[in-house]
Order: sequence, then structure tokens, then C-alpha cells
Amino acid sequence: MKYIYTSLILLLLIFRIPCPAEEISWGKMAQGIRCSISSSELTLKKGVPAAVTVIIENKSIETKKLSVTTGFNMGREYWAPVKLGPVSEHAEADETFELSVASGEQKRYQVDLANLKWGKSILSVWPYKGLFSVVKSGKYKLSFDIYFGDNSIPNWVRSNEIEVTVVRTNKKTDMAFISSE
Repeated sequence: MKYIYTSLILLLLIFRIPCPAEEISWGKMAQGIRCSISSSELTLKKGVPAAVTVIIENKSIETKKLSVTTGFNMGREYWAPVKLGPVSEHAEADETFELSVASGEQKRYQVDLANLKWGKSILSVWPYKGLFSVVKSGKYKLSFDIYFGDNSIPNWVRSNEIEVTVVRTNKKTDMAFISSE
């Protein structure tokens, strides 16, 4: 009898429990392109890598070769342009790069937010300061944007949002604080 129960449990485990798949939260899609961001570290502190994974997927039936501009947003207050690649880096003013994604392909990029140049979204000055020099302590909705298209049909894709907390240190006391502003 014990053998029968053990066999039944094993069969249930083998045939009824699916393998866990990676759950990805996606943003809206444009021309078959969509993107997602995730991070295992949701509290951003100076001296600690602020790694974010960007996934771009082509759901269309054709390969997409796009000239794009990309960047991160922290709410509506701050933004940082980024040039995706094997080593993602700050993008210079109006810099575009070629993004090629085959049909059904997902491309993954690792970006350290602390290595990017940040600026206020409402200013006309291109971002030129580090994350902790510009972004005030607090909670923000982080998202990622891709701008592409030709002159007649511009497109814009925004990722999902993740909530991050930025913690700056007080230079006088070197203690962490979160502003209430």
C-alpha cells in the first residue's frame, strides 16, 4: 500500500506540477517590440551597484532593425539616456544606435543605473551628473523607454514600472536619510 501512495505522489509530481517559468512583466508593445525591466536590488545606495536587467522582445514575424534612442525614467522627475550594448553606457545628446532583434528573439542587457548620467526631466540640459548627485532620496517608479521610427511614423515603447528607493547620504554626518519631500 505504501508503494502505491509513493508511486501516486511521484506521478503527480512528474505530470501535474509544471516547471516554474520566469515571470516577466511587460510594458506596452509598438510594431511588435516590447520591453521589460527588473532588478534584484530595489534600494539604490551609493557604492552599491544598481543593476537593472532590460529585456527587449520582438513579437512580430520579421526581424526589426531599428535606429533607437533609449533611456530610463524615475517617475516624471528624472531621466538618464543609455546606449545599450555588451557594456551599456551613457548616451550623448541625440545619440542613436542600431538595435536588431530577430522575430521571436529576446535581447537582455545589464545596466548599472549608478554609471549613467542623470538629469531633471523638465530641463533642456542634457543629463551630465551621477545618479546620487541629482536624484533626491525617496521612492520612484522606474521605467525604460525606447524611441524609434522614421520621420513619418515615430514610435515609443515603455517598459513595465518597478518601484525603487533612492537613499542618499548626508555628507556632513555620512548617515543615510530619505527626504520627505
